[in-house]
Amino acid sequence: MTMVKLCGMRTEKDVAEAVRAGADLIGMVLTPGFRRSVPLGLAVKMVRLVPRNVITVGVFVDSPAEEVISTSRILGLGMVQFHGREDDQYMACIREALRVPVIKSFVIYDEQDIEEAERSTADYVLLDSGKGSGQTFDWSLVKPLGRRMVLAGGLTPDNVKEAVTKLRPYAVDVSSGIETGGVKDPIKMKAFV
Repeated sequence: MTMVKLCGMRTEKDVAEAVRAGADLIGMVLTPGFRRSVPLGLAVKMVRLVPRNVITVGVFVDSPAEEVISTSRILGLGMVQFHGREDDQYMACIREALRVPVIKSFVIYDEQDIEEAERSTADYVLLDSGKGSGQTFDWSLVKPLGRRMVLAGGLTPDNVKEAVTKLRPYAVDVSSGIETGGVKDPIKMKAFV
């Protein structure tokens, strides 16, 4: 069964609605400076609403390793996800310190990007069309990777079934596709799941 990650949660209400919709994983952007970034104090309140059977995922972009480790421990994250220039050595340091799975994102333009994702030492590779672009990439580029893949980029309640049927990812990841006017939409969350 494909897991569902609802990402970019910004409020306690967002998290409560994601849980109610049936998300398997709930993501929060924890690096400052992005539209969906969540300050640590609010993130603490948000994770309290997540039941034990749902995995909390902290999303980081080129954050210092010490910051990722500290934030993850405070929040009790079940996974960490990287969207910057984090390399294998960096991810190994985080994995060793936290003992949680690591997701690394790759923007897919061509077959070389798929090959780069395949070489990654991350526990999961996230294939994306770009940071919050809301567009899909060419799914025909995806071949069986022999590893757990998370599919992102332009997914919506309207196309997620096709994506799962065609690509059989370990998980699907959505943020802008479950928003209306830049705000998380409970109806779209439920429809996506």
